[in-house]
Amino acid sequence: GQVKGRDFTISEGGAVRMSDTARKTLLATYQKRKRDVLVQPFLEEKMPLGLFFHTQALLFARFLRGDLDGYPPVIWR
Repeated sequence: GQVKGRDFTISEGGAVRMSDTARKTLLATYQKRKRDVLVQPFLEEKMPLGLFFHTQALLFARFLRGDLDGYPPVIWR
């Protein structure tokens, strides 16, 4: 609810532009969210959300190389 429809403008060509204020709000909120700590279920380790997706990519790479028997997906609730 921090970014509203009024924070966007539509040009004549159909392009949509976000206001500078909304962009700063979005980026600040995202940076704060990346610091939230989660437990990675396969590794059973606490890590910030900012590293979570990188870790999943590393696990997928290990699966593709044959280092893991299966890829351990994460299901968000």
